[in-house]
Amino acid sequence: MRTTLNIDDDLLIAVKELAKRESKSAGAVVSGLLRKSLAGVKPEDREGQP
Repeated sequence: MRTTLNIDDDLLIAVKELAKRESKSAGAVVSGLLRKSLAGVKPEDREGQP
């Protein structure tokens, strides 16, 4: 899915550096990091978000 996110410049730089090191797209890196971050959140804490 395609979407637009406004993130801090330093975070974008870090994502791009990680993507280059891992030979992945920036989107794949962000998706992976978000999955890890949300893995510990209980469904009721997500306010209806999957």
